[in-house]
Amino acid sequence: MLEDQLKSSIEKQLDRSITAIEPLSGGCSYPSYVITSHKERFFLKHSETPTDVFIKEANGLTEITEALYDFCPDVITANNNFLLLDYITPERPTHIFWQSLATKLAKLHKVKKESYGFFEDNFIGPAPQKNKVSEDKLSWGEFFWNYRIIFQLELNKERHGLMLAQDEKDKLKEAIIQKLNSYNAYPTVLHGDLWNGNIHCAEKQKAFLIDPASYYGDREADIAMTECFGGFSEQFYDVYNEILPLDKGYQERKHIYNLYHMLNHYYLFGSSYKQTCDNIIQLILQNPA
Repeated sequence: MLEDQLKSSIEKQLDRSITAIEPLSGGCSYPSYVITSHKERFFLKHSETPTDVFIKEANGLTEITEALYDFCPDVITANNNFLLLDYITPERPTHIFWQSLATKLAKLHKVKKESYGFFEDNFIGPAPQKNKVSEDKLSWGEFFWNYRIIFQLELNKERHGLMLAQDEKDKLKEAIIQKLNSYNAYPTVLHGDLWNGNIHCAEKQKAFLIDPASYYGDREADIAMTECFGGFSEQFYDVYNEILPLDKGYQERKHIYNLYHMLNHYYLFGSSYKQTCDNIIQLILQNPA
């Protein structure tokens, strides 16, 4: 189960003994557990090898909470070995949950920031995510090309070999920057990895976000990710658009946002995602702004 040293560290943080440990399975890059201590329950994930993944995840959860309270589980503590959160008891989602999720997400996306990026680099899953930390203010298109697409292309070049010839890369850069600068984008707090596995239906159908890869970007990137792997109800999109309608042209731009996630999956999981990446790139190039 848990090593004595780790258990002792957690008990020290809680200032009380652990009375039960229940392992969880699925959806997490690190071993995770439900910890019970004097009838209170907590969520734990840890790594035997020290990593700053947990600190960066805690910072993302805190960033979202500061922008919109009660949309993430409370962070108890985070360090280089483990992350400890309040445990959110799951419930089967109904239409009430989807309405709650859409309403909360629209409220979060109304919170405007000064520039794109974040105060630190972090992670998307186990992969590195580069964020602008300098004071220069880039356009949305420039940010997304420099810190999302070209960064992932370089990661994939190192791990899997050259994907794009220079002339094709130049054309892709021009198309992406033009398309993402063609509408009224603005920086807001993003979850950053908003697929179905990172939303949580709690008791009384309350909506929570978990496992963020947060940064300041345009809200379209979050909405596009919800479509990347599916699993979100039509009511979610209807309610979100009633509160905060998407700009014209989103249906074309969403492929750019999801190219980032497909490149990340190619980097993490290999060649099964290469054709998908190639197809999206060609789609973007065939439909210039």
